[in-house]
Amino acid sequence: MVVSWIEYALFRLIGALLARMPAELRWKCAGAVAHMAMLLKLKRITIAEENIRLSFPGMEEQHIRKIAFESSRSLIEAFFELPFLARATPMQMARTIKAANPEMARRIIEKYGRAIFISAHYGNWELGALAIPLYFGTSVTIVGKPQRNPYINAYLDRMRERLHNSIIPMDGGVRAMMQALERKSSVALLLDQSATRQDMFVDFFGRPAPTYKAAAALSLKFNIPLLFGLTVRQPDLTYVLELQEIQRDDLQGYSEENVRILTERHVKALEDAIRKLPDQWLWMHRRWKHSEYALS
Repeated sequence: MVVSWIEYALFRLIGALLARMPAELRWKCAGAVAHMAMLLKLKRITIAEENIRLSFPGMEEQHIRKIAFESSRSLIEAFFELPFLARATPMQMARTIKAANPEMARRIIEKYGRAIFISAHYGNWELGALAIPLYFGTSVTIVGKPQRNPYINAYLDRMRERLHNSIIPMDGGVRAMMQALERKSSVALLLDQSATRQDMFVDFFGRPAPTYKAAAALSLKFNIPLLFGLTVRQPDLTYVLELQEIQRDDLQGYSEENVRILTERHVKALEDAIRKLPDQWLWMHRRWKHSEYALS
């Protein structure tokens, strides 16, 4: 616990320094750290480069390295922005992130009472979750992965629970999500990390990737819209929350086949967004680590 406390103290100290930095300087610092990671050839950089190489066959190595660098800087910037998210007022957040089409989500919330929001490690996903109650008139139950350090985990939970959001741990599984939906709460979760080899395999950049099917299954079982959103970083370091409803009107009720189709659709929506701006997605995940089991 002593080591955890020291880690937390350093985390808060760095956060206090970052909170006082202008956005442009913070972005430059994120670039410097990313550049150092590239020079040191850290393991996660190697994973990112290999993922990019396999996802974009024929891409020049210089371009691959550039995407890996920008992806690393995007992750570091998202980390550097945490102190701001932990203390920013709703008005400050509204100046930092805009919703591209808030009326669509508001209509859905008004009609169904809740929605299932899905996203990815793209831009600043933490800010995206906080923007939901800010723009769409509904708080959300966020499905989060607990951090190893209990002090840092508690800090992140307090940040995520701002604006009346709540947290349920990922290991609570589908049951916890069902309970939240039964309470008429909207649910928000990230679906771009690798699932287990027992989960559904869906093509992602031309390769089978194990994918969580819970969001699609619950959408069909409860007849709740599935809203896919990404926080896209802009050149001026603000964000736009781009949101779209994943089509399900042609899927008649719950079935394994319909769950697969709906899952394929939201995975395709993410792939399309990454192809458009590959530098904003977190390529460091081992997204395809179980792919060989899809062929066995």
